[in-house]
Amino acid sequence: MGVVAPAAAIPWRKVGPGWFVAIWVPHAAFQGAPPPKNWDKQPSTLYLVDPLGGRYPIATMPAPSYYGLLDWSGDGRRVLISTPSTPAQQSQIENVDLATGKVLEHFTGPESADASYQYTRPNGLAILRFTPAIGKKGVASIDRLSLSGAVLFRYPTNFPGTGPLTGFDLPALLPSLDGTQLIVEAKNGMSLIDNDGRFVRNVGPAGETCAPVRWWDATDFVASCEDFAHGAAPGPALWLVPTIGKAATRLTSPVPPDLGDVDGWKIGASVYLQAEGACGSQFLARRLADGRTARVNVPKTGNDVEIVGADNARLALLGILGCGAGRSLFWFNPASAGEVPLLGPPLNAGSVLIALPFPGLEP
Repeated sequence: MGVVAPAAAIPWRKVGPGWFVAIWVPHAAFQGAPPPKNWDKQPSTLYLVDPLGGRYPIATMPAPSYYGLLDWSGDGRRVLISTPSTPAQQSQIENVDLATGKVLEHFTGPESADASYQYTRPNGLAILRFTPAIGKKGVASIDRLSLSGAVLFRYPTNFPGTGPLTGFDLPALLPSLDGTQLIVEAKNGMSLIDNDGRFVRNVGPAGETCAPVRWWDATDFVASCEDFAHGAAPGPALWLVPTIGKAATRLTSPVPPDLGDVDGWKIGASVYLQAEGACGSQFLARRLADGRTARVNVPKTGNDVEIVGADNARLALLGILGCGAGRSLFWFNPASAGEVPLLGPPLNAGSVLIALPFPGLEP
């Protein structure tokens, strides 16, 4: 299923929607289970994966496999990776060239392991870092960094009407596709600000704590919101939030076993959701006509399914296929229930730790 070729053979002109970057390990997944023998002595591999399952190994990274794949630059040529931290050394943030596998820049992350990083849009010429508040007196912050980690600009931490940054959920900020504005999560709602930090307007439903998730189209984004005031759902619901004009509208009203919705994708006339289940599990759900949600059966998979992205009529999922113990990256067609593996079992065994879709506007 697809070619296996070196990085030098990557057809860069074709790299775009439907492609993925992923970190693969030769051992099985062991979340919530005893780890396999000698897992911490096995290296990780960074892959570029095409829509047909073509696999291009980019770099081999030393054991143990505690790497984070943070973001993919808008030009498609670089990824941000966090390296394993130890008691004696904090995690390193690396800007890696996908053509060569070489680290172009690196810097030490802050003491807070919960800080999140993403490239600026559209081309990834700088990095956005969100650091949540630590302790009762801590203050959350958003910084724009150079690719080598120098602070270029510190954004405001308090906004009219919505109050201080909170970051109860990550990501707590969403850059516009052209990189000129940011949506930020604050205590009493979300604010739209310009890239220079100037406040533009408040957006989203009033009275709810919301995290901006992803762009739905050029002007509207999806937010995952907790309705603490009314207790209308067992967990967060999705809202569709315009940045101009119309008011926000509620997309979903989760019902058990859906304990909260954290993301959504359009496939044809349907909306598919990343739903939270019991004991920290995740599964695929579909929005019904009245906004309630229903679990979608994904054949041959385990109980935990993560949505990675979408392309045309397909969803890219991460989960355990068949009877094995390794997680696979695979296409899933909700209409036919067809599955096409891209990386991991049954193609090359092991397990896919994390995968990211090509950056930009997805369905």
